[in-house]
Amino acid sequence: MSDKATGPYTYKNSIMDGNSNSSGNQPGIFDFKGSTYTTGFTNELWYYYQGGRTTKYERRSVSLAKITFNTDGTIPKIPWFGVGNPVPGVPQVGSFNPYDTIQAETICWSKGVRTEVCTDVSGKMDVDSIHNGDFIKVKGVDFKTGANTFIARVASATSGGSIELYLDTITGPLVGTCAVTGTGGWQTWTTRTCTVSGATGVHNLYLKFTGGSGLLFNFNWWKFNPMQTGIEEPEIKDLETIGSIKVTIDAGKTRTMRLNFSKPVSTGNVRVCLFDLNGRLAGTLFDGRLTSSCLSLPLDRIRTISGAYFMKVSLNNTAVLTKTITLQ
Repeated sequence: MSDKATGPYTYKNSIMDGNSNSSGNQPGIFDFKGSTYTTGFTNELWYYYQGGRTTKYERRSVSLAKITFNTDGTIPKIPWFGVGNPVPGVPQVGSFNPYDTIQAETICWSKGVRTEVCTDVSGKMDVDSIHNGDFIKVKGVDFKTGANTFIARVASATSGGSIELYLDTITGPLVGTCAVTGTGGWQTWTTRTCTVSGATGVHNLYLKFTGGSGLLFNFNWWKFNPMQTGIEEPEIKDLETIGSIKVTIDAGKTRTMRLNFSKPVSTGNVRVCLFDLNGRLAGTLFDGRLTSSCLSLPLDRIRTISGAYFMKVSLNNTAVLTKTITLQ
């Protein structure tokens, strides 16, 4: 320890002793939301989950421990990651929002699954190697006043299976089942939805995969729709000044939204915006006067990922159309 970066320093011993579950480490220390943590790797998670093994296949499971400080600035000795207290580990720093688009590889705990490079529009990674009985756990999910829909982005070269949604435990209340049918390929993606009932408040969420034998499907992302968003309005059509609006989305290499107005809008300002399902503005696609009855709006001009959104069309700051759309 020292009172300045250039020293001199006084040796105060180690903050964590070594352990036979890891032959080495590359630890780090960082601050996050008012607390201090240290990181390292071990095979404790694998070992505890399997109920003990003589062969340790994995020595690099990422581990986390919370650091506390004495009044003089010294650090009390920290037990080896997981030893004596494998569950629940460090306290969760906040609730998990299920109404954002969540990448399926967002995992607190899992059984059986792996990840791979994904070629879907949203790209990056997907969850694969999904078999009957495998699951993903997400901790501390805050459904607030309730969810009514579950949306999943999936692909299957077989006949698919189901995603069963359980609260609290793998055998807890079942709040929804999303059926996944074959799509013709492991990277041929489609969006599946199901209704949800009974998902309110804060719970651990288990996404359990069920179906026949062998591989079921791949899983790119998921999200829930809330009961109420605070921005949803009745869809207004055939308004005297603007007519009806037909909305189509081209899901090609460059995603494009096309709006066709049945009546010309020669005066007034038209604004087209996208909101996420929490009511946050995702981006403004158009803001100005129309020069034709058709708008062609590239979606890649704003930062959007695949998922569900609300599109709002306004004329002179008055909403004339709100519509739920899904971007592939």
